[in-house]
Amino acid sequence: MSKDLRQQIFVAGVISFALVSATFAAKSGKSLGVAQRPDYVPGEVLVKLNAETVRTLNNDAMSGVVGQLVSQKLSGAAVLSVNALKTDRSLFKVQIETRDVELASEKIASHPSVEYAEPNYYFYATGLPNDPDFSKTWSLKNTGQSDSRQVAGTPGMDLDVTRLWDEGITGSENVLVAVVDTGVDWTHPDLAANLFTNRAESGAQAIDGVDNDRNGFIDDEHGWNFAAKTNNSRDDNGHGTHVSGTIGAVGNDRVGIPGVNWNVSILPVKYLTAAGVGTTADGVDAINYAHKMNARIINCSWVGRNFSQALNDAIESAGKDGILVVAAAGNNGSSNDSVPLYPANYPLDNIVSVAALDNRGLLTGFSNFGKFSTDVAAPGNDIWSTLPGGKYGANSGTSMAAPHVAGVAALMLSQNPGATPTDLRQRLINGSIPSDTLRSKLLAKGRVSAYNSVHGIVAKKPDPLESDWIDESFSADSAHPYANGTDQSFVVSHPGATAIRVIFEQLDTERRYDQVFIQDGQGKVVEELSGSFTRYASEYVRGDKLVVRLKSDGTNNAYGLKINTLQYTK
Repeated sequence: MSKDLRQQIFVAGVISFALVSATFAAKSGKSLGVAQRPDYVPGEVLVKLNAETVRTLNNDAMSGVVGQLVSQKLSGAAVLSVNALKTDRSLFKVQIETRDVELASEKIASHPSVEYAEPNYYFYATGLPNDPDFSKTWSLKNTGQSDSRQVAGTPGMDLDVTRLWDEGITGSENVLVAVVDTGVDWTHPDLAANLFTNRAESGAQAIDGVDNDRNGFIDDEHGWNFAAKTNNSRDDNGHGTHVSGTIGAVGNDRVGIPGVNWNVSILPVKYLTAAGVGTTADGVDAINYAHKMNARIINCSWVGRNFSQALNDAIESAGKDGILVVAAAGNNGSSNDSVPLYPANYPLDNIVSVAALDNRGLLTGFSNFGKFSTDVAAPGNDIWSTLPGGKYGANSGTSMAAPHVAGVAALMLSQNPGATPTDLRQRLINGSIPSDTLRSKLLAKGRVSAYNSVHGIVAKKPDPLESDWIDESFSADSAHPYANGTDQSFVVSHPGATAIRVIFEQLDTERRYDQVFIQDGQGKVVEELSGSFTRYASEYVRGDKLVVRLKSDGTNNAYGLKINTLQYTK
């Protein structure tokens, strides 16, 4: 299923993604993980001129026109600066003297010469604190070793990559992976040999203050720093170096650890500051730079809660030129179907969104998920990898899961350089090993298998085929609207069935705060729904009975639920 299609399925009858996070932020006493951090840079708006306006102006005139139209729409408010983005001369970062950036953006966007205007949103690294005593290689080869909590792992619950290494598939330096993050330690003994070097800008004579390759960036020998606007892409946080080690720490060299790829080219694109914070403007420049440098994969281990058209457009443009973007799903422990995070939730087919697993193959408590919005899962808890200064340590987060998937995609490209982003994403999903605990959490219904993905093996899914389901009339309604404090259950059964599910003619609850649970006969929850759905087929349960349970809080009651059909298999 394409992201466009599953987006249509999810948002049918629902408010637009752009409004979702604002709705939740307004709920008194109910906050969302990253909502406590600032949403955007104070006083900064991104303004995109439309194509017709761009055609009529030369580059030198554009900044003046933008300044004038902004001042006009804001009734003479002071415009402090207007700067075109380095990688997109029709997109401007405008600094204005106002506190209400969102209202200013709306007013500017109404000008006929403007395609869109939006705040310069912040995005944040998703990694969790280090735990340096964790067993070092479970994500690549899980033999059942214990993690830092002394919880024994389940053998085989890993990335399934060692069988590829046994076949000599260890990556290729011809595959360029851009790590858009906090930078990379250039001299780490496990990364230096796999660090991308721009040959046109390298060496004593080429580091000369001249843009030798004429790409718009002077002396970008090892990528670029968009946070500081310099060529120093070294890591001052540790997050990007950790991500890079998972993708491509040099293997079989008797030093430290192997990455998923023993050989690969890692392009450092420093986007996040030492504090792990980045803006939309810098993010657009970072994605565009990776695009310009012909990266095939971009790893984005960071999230923000606001939809940015500018960032969406940059990623979409990269996809048209064959670039896959791998994005962390987020660390709120919530469903991205209900509360989207970006870039993971952009409805683009060149994005793979990744949830995090522990060493038992279970979704971690912190990991976000989403039956429609999150593609795959990979190891992300207590992952041992490289750190600045030649060190090593453990980090946890979907930030750590994403580079496992980026690494697998790089292995795939090493064997099939012509693969498109759609090819790569579909193989990652199709090859995922099914798991009952992940069946209702992810599009892939299981964890990524490097072996299956590289070899194009479709993992056998134990789910019934759509042709196996038999319809039977069944009617159940809640009150419309339901009452405060509702806790109502509906038992649905068909004697002798091997599996059973229901079709909701309509389901509408206050998103996130009121839920509908699908439970099996023993009361185990197999799916949690919140929001608005029409003609929606629930997750199935094994056996001949399921329970639909509606629970609400004390405010903002909605329609409720109406079931018109049960389906079963023999």
